[in-house]
Amino acid sequence: MRFLLLFVSILALNGCATNQNPKVYRNKISFYQPEKLKVLYAAPKQEKLPRECYKINFPDADIAEQSLQLETLRRLYEHNKAFLPKARKELKEFQKFIADLKVRISDRNKLYKQLKELEKKLEESKQKIEKIKSGETK
Repeated sequence: MRFLLLFVSILALNGCATNQNPKVYRNKISFYQPEKLKVLYAAPKQEKLPRECYKINFPDADIAEQSLQLETLRRLYEHNKAFLPKARKELKEFQKFIADLKVRISDRNKLYKQLKELEKKLEESKQKIEKIKSGETK
């Protein structure tokens, strides 16, 4: 026991007598941190559903599911109600475009039929001219 006390006191005196500064690491340590990226597209935040739509306890699960479906249908109806006037307008424009195309097609069909009739008449007139020429040469 005396030996241990002697040894500890020698170490303490030795530590106090020497004027060594403890080695302290003074350089700043920096850890790798990735750069923050800009958010180019973020999904729109959805509205939270009313509390009645969530399952609170097991017996109310069916009621909660039904109310959730009703809430979903209500939102879909609101969305469609806002979309319908624009869709009707586009449908009318499309119908006008189709009507114009039908008119153009019918006009081209008429011209095509007239062209075929003219070709037939031209062939007939050529045959008549050939007959006349062949009759004159005889």
